Amino acid sequence: MTRTLIAALLFLTVAFTAMGQNPPPAQRQSTTWPVDARFEIVSSDMALVGTLRLDRVTGNVDQLVSSRSGNWVWAKMRVLPHPQAVNLTKPHYEIVIAHSPSQAVLLLDTESGATWQLSSKENVSVWQPIE
Repeated sequence: MTRTLIAALLFLTVAFTAMGQNPPPAQRQSTTWPVDARFEIVSSDMALVGTLRLDRVTGNVDQLVSSRSGNWVWAKMRVLPHPQAVNLTKPHYEIVIAHSPSQAVLLLDTESGATWQLSSKENVSVWQPIE
């Protein structure tokens, strides 16, 4: 009986210690918008993302950055063309921050399923199509 109790306590200790090794997932914060709203603000504690403004109709994305004068400005991000993307006049784009080990940041065309992943090379962020 004592050995069983000790084994159970040891198992629980190891299990809870292992759970503490996982980094916390990135937190995504977003505005609550009406269904037909054109713009959405998305922010995350991930350095790659920061604060983004999504045009839900066109799929254009801007990133909030500090200008040389110290003022906050929206800087247009490059979204590469995707062969599956559709051109509609209604909101159909959204940004998804995956809570996975890769912490992928995705732009999704909810009508066609076309998807882009945010990547950064030499301090330049670009939305790359996933085919």
